Amino acid sequence: MNSEKKSVRRLLPFFLVAGILLLTRSSLAQQGFPQYYEYLNLTQKADSLKRARQYPQAASFYGRAARVKIEKGIPIPPTESQYQAAQAWSQANKADSAFHYLSVLARQGFAQADTLRRDIHFNGLHADARWMPVLARVDGNAARERRLAQVYRERTEFKRPGDEVVFNPPPAYVRQFIYNDTLALTSVNYANFRLFFRGNSYSATHLPALKDQLASAWPRILSVLQVPAYQKGVYLTLVDSKQELKELTGLSPAGGFALVGQDAAFLVNSPTRRLQAKHEIFHLLANEVWGVCQSRLLNEGGAVFCDNECWYENPIYSLNAYFLQTGKLLPLSGLINDFDNVARTNQVVAYLQSAALFKYLYEQYGVNRMKQLWRSGFGSFQAIYGFSLSRLEKEWKAYIRKNAPPKAMDWDKVSKEGCG
Repeated sequence: MNSEKKSVRRLLPFFLVAGILLLTRSSLAQQGFPQYYEYLNLTQKADSLKRARQYPQAASFYGRAARVKIEKGIPIPPTESQYQAAQAWSQANKADSAFHYLSVLARQGFAQADTLRRDIHFNGLHADARWMPVLARVDGNAARERRLAQVYRERTEFKRPGDEVVFNPPPAYVRQFIYNDTLALTSVNYANFRLFFRGNSYSATHLPALKDQLASAWPRILSVLQVPAYQKGVYLTLVDSKQELKELTGLSPAGGFALVGQDAAFLVNSPTRRLQAKHEIFHLLANEVWGVCQSRLLNEGGAVFCDNECWYENPIYSLNAYFLQTGKLLPLSGLINDFDNVARTNQVVAYLQSAALFKYLYEQYGVNRMKQLWRSGFGSFQAIYGFSLSRLEKEWKAYIRKNAPPKAMDWDKVSKEGCG
């Protein structure tokens, strides 16, 4: 991702929908959220046009992306695309169109005043009489955000007494799901979790088994993160099926998803599939404890590594040995630079190969360097590890060759069902 794109991404609040493309049972992940993929396709077209300096066309695609009604379980606000549309119109010397989007942003509460001032794409607008009023409104939004944040901190922060688990107030985005009057849920507290489910659900009738699975998942996650404890509470919603998940959240991935930075996750818990607790809760805790992950490869690979279950013994390395022997491995560059697009058509391989790369770096070179890479991304790989990505790929493949593929390998089952 280039620096310009990164600067725009930082405009978004800390929302990460993690695990949204987790290994599914019979369908590709994007079938669970088509509107998100429409948005993604439009922004990719816009990015390409912008790189080609076709600014009016790029602005048009960004505007279309901003109007896509993304599934409510994916908290991507339209502000990102609106900001990019304003940039593109400004670069096209279309001040009226640029100010249209800037005014919309200001009315919607956009508060990144310093970013707006420093953005060189808007230099041509500074002499326009409309510039200062827009900036003043954005400054006002920023001041209001600071006041609200201060009040929130004063009312919610306190020193945790001993090993007490503390539940921060659920954000408004999460409240719309867990406190839904139409699709009402009951709740119980267990360890670090506030569990939400229907009173007549599978989770309700199998609550002891659910608690056992969470009790098993928790120490594994803390062990991978190498932290002794985690005191924040997690809002965990359990549903019986992906159809129920879609009814509640607008999303229908087969296993569930996590809202990183929101202390919330949603899981499908049923007798026909394995609970993805380690995978999704790892997303929540890792991005909190290690910092925000700058790599989709590491974010998903780490979650699959933490889960470490997929039909066979030594599943991560043995399955990658099979991929290597059968020519199914994907180029490292694609997983690093274009993970989601690669995973659309090679989902199971993309996730398991990413897990094997994570596992190799984690176990061979240690957690401290992994945490640096997690926070910095693969653009800093050589500075952190002291060797190139091409050497990593060769070294990693040589290591994978030492592992035996699974006995009685059933690729048809794995490719259709993922890791259960």
